Amino acid sequence: MNKKLIHENEKIFFILCMVISLLTYFFLIISLIGIIYLVIGFLITFILHGFSIAQIRNNGVRLTEKQFPHTYHQAKQLSSGKTVIFRAGFGAA
Repeated sequence: MNKKLIHENEKIFFILCMVISLLTYFFLIISLIGIIYLVIGFLITFILHGFSIAQIRNNGVRLTEKQFPHTYHQAKQLSSGKTVIFRAGFGAA
């Protein structure tokens, strides 16, 4: 990896963030109000993840062989593990 992309103190910052996070979770777990906050946080995370999956499914396109046969066969080969070489451009020979 390129050393210029990594700050020299990055490991120290990571350890510091981990310690602060673990201490925060520990204190939240041992307090009654903290347990409620953690449960609410996990529920919000779960609901937002569901919204994200719903948006992906809503914006997705069901691909059939009749609509785009070339794209359908490429997707079929990719899902079966066969290697497909993609060409630049759509429908280019």
